[in-house]
Order: sequence, then C-alpha cells, then structure tokens
Amino acid sequence: MSQPTLAGAMQPAWSQSLSTQYFVNSVAISDDGTRVVAGTFYHDYSQGPSASPAPDLRAKEPPPASSGISPNGDFGIYCYDGSGNSLWSDVEEMFEGAYWVALSGNGLIAAAAGWYSDGPPAQGLLKIYDATNGTVLLNYTGITTRVSAVALSSDGSVAVAMAGNTVYVFSQQNGVYSPTPAMIPLQSTTAEAIAIHPDGQWLAACDSGGYVYLIVPGQPVAVYNWQIPSQTTIHSVAIAGEANYFVAGADDGNVYVFETTSMIQNPGPVAQYTVSANAIIRWVACSADASLITVVFNLTPAGAVAALGFNGQNVKSLWQQNLAQMPNSTSIDALGQYVTAADGYNGPGDFYLFAAATGTPLGSFGTPDMCWPMFVSTDGSSIAAGSDDGTLYYFTTSSLGA
Repeated sequence: MSQPTLAGAMQPAWSQSLSTQYFVNSVAISDDGTRVVAGTFYHDYSQGPSASPAPDLRAKEPPPASSGISPNGDFGIYCYDGSGNSLWSDVEEMFEGAYWVALSGNGLIAAAAGWYSDGPPAQGLLKIYDATNGTVLLNYTGITTRVSAVALSSDGSVAVAMAGNTVYVFSQQNGVYSPTPAMIPLQSTTAEAIAIHPDGQWLAACDSGGYVYLIVPGQPVAVYNWQIPSQTTIHSVAIAGEANYFVAGADDGNVYVFETTSMIQNPGPVAQYTVSANAIIRWVACSADASLITVVFNLTPAGAVAALGFNGQNVKSLWQQNLAQMPNSTSIDALGQYVTAADGYNGPGDFYLFAAATGTPLGSFGTPDMCWPMFVSTDGSSIAAGSDDGTLYYFTTSSLGA
C-alpha cells in the first residue's frame, strides 16, 4: 500500500484538555461553528466491547493492552464557544461516561448519550440540555444499557437516540420534551447508527444485520426497511441536509444511496457503489444535496478516505487518499468544500483536511493517541475534533489557507 499523501501540519485555533485519562470519544459543532460540545468516555477494550448488544467501532482486533484505569469516575459533558471559552459543563460520577454527544444546528440544544451506571440496576445515560446555559431539559432513565448515539433536529425540537436494538424518538411541545418516547425496535440485535434530517421530519438508521431504515415520526410511527444482500453490518448512515437522500456504508465494501419517496414505495437503494470488495466502511458523510459523498474504510494495514459523486442516478469515484492508520470518521460541509478524516488505533492518531472537489491535502495534525471524531461545521468555517489524549481540538478553515 502506498504511503499517505500529507500536507503541512495544521494547528488548532484552540484546544481544551478535558481529561488526563479518559477519551474524547464524541464532539458536535453548531452549523456556524460558534458552539461546540464534547464528552469524556472510557472503556478498557482489552476486556472486549463496551456493551452488548451495542455498536462499538472501537472494538477492533487485536485488542489493546489493559490500561488499569477504572471505568467508574467523574465523566463530563462540556460546552465551549467558538473562541474556546467555557460556557458550561455537567460533570458527575458515572460508569464509562458520555459515549456520544449532539448539538442542534442552531446551537441552542445539546444532548449526551452513554453509560451512567452498570448497576444494579444498570442505567444508560441520555440527557438533553439547554445549550446556552447547561440546564437539563430531559434526563431519561428508562434505558438499562449503554445509549450508543443521539442526534438532534436543526432546532432541537426532535431528539433521537439508540440503545440495544431500539430507536427512541423524543418530541418537544412548548419547550418541554415528552418523557415517554416513541420506541422503534429494529430487525437485528444491534442498532449501529442513526441520523435525523435537519427539519426533524424523518430519520435514518442501520443495524448489525445489514438493515437500513427510513423512520417517519408521527402517530403512528412509519418504518420502512431494506436489507443489503450480504446481510453484513452497516456501521454508518448520513442524511443530505437539503434533499431527500440518505447514504449508508457497509462491511461489504459498498456505499448505498436511498431516496425517501422511493424507499417508501419500493424499499431499496436508488444507487450503490463498491469502494473496494475488501473494504470495511467505517463512516460516511454527504453534502447538503448529496452530490458529494465521503467515506472512510479499512484496508490492510491501514485505510483510506474517498470522495464519490452522485448525480441522482449513478455514483462515481472522484478521488481517494490513503491514510496513515485505520480510519474512524469523516465529514463534509453543506456546500461540499472540505472533507475531514480521523484515524488511529492502538497508538498515535491524525486529523486530516482535504479539498472536497480534488482531494488535495490541505493539512494534517497528529496527536499522541487515537483520533475519533472530526466534524466540519455545516457552513465550512470550523472543525471540532476529539482524541483519546483527552483533548478537544478546534480548527478554522480560514487559518489553514483553505
């Protein structure tokens, strides 16, 4: 495998050390980059996955050596403005902490998901906050396993979460979230990923048995699903923010594109593309109109990031760049200007930025431990990222000459 093509080092506009021993496993950024949320999480992966059934992209082979750190401790959810000023935090004793965080596009509502206690009785973590001051708007205690993801509509009026093989949908009425969510069981044992359209009118999900779902909240909730022929795990779904398309990436090396009307009338993809028959796709993202799709995938011994073009009927390859290590996430802004990628496993990690149209490397930044989340804001101005070194990083595209 050829060596990755890297540009010069890029430097964060600011960074915040949130922990000296826990991971920053998840970050979220508002559409305009003026607000960021991050959470701290820890699990000893020498002991296997964090929860079962639960998706766990971290549970790769070979497992790392034990660190000896306790999974019980003070974990937190932290909120900063675009200049790195602390706005609020919610820190308390938990078991493993915040696996996932979310932020509404307007930056006014935040959410956190993870493990609160391993019991007895066991309790997952699922909180929704007023992101302006940290006031807890909902603390849902009805899940007895790790809550593995949470997502918010653009205005925060709809929140979705997943745990086990169930998707939970919370709606807001007059500023109050219903304490009784709609619960949608999936076909397989483990819900792998969820995404919600900015208008909150529909969401997409995927699971460990290769099922893809279109879910339309309402009375009753409408659910449409389709299973990929290989029946392999689908790790990631992404929604086009200004269109009715969504994208899924699977362990069979294929990217699948869906359209909502077609999914309702005749469930199945409108297009698909084989990135590599040997690839395990870790993450997908797409521009607001779905004309650009990004994907990161494992190869041997490392991985790659690729951009695909979609014209409403067909998917084609635009470019591919090798990464130094196994990749963990990718993102793209609404207009399709910038592509991010993060990598690392059992050692140092890297953040990367590329020009979306050409794949030209715009910069990279290495950290002493694995890098997982790296997300560019919808407007393309800013990037939030997190590393297992316990640090939240914030980059601006203008400072990188992008």
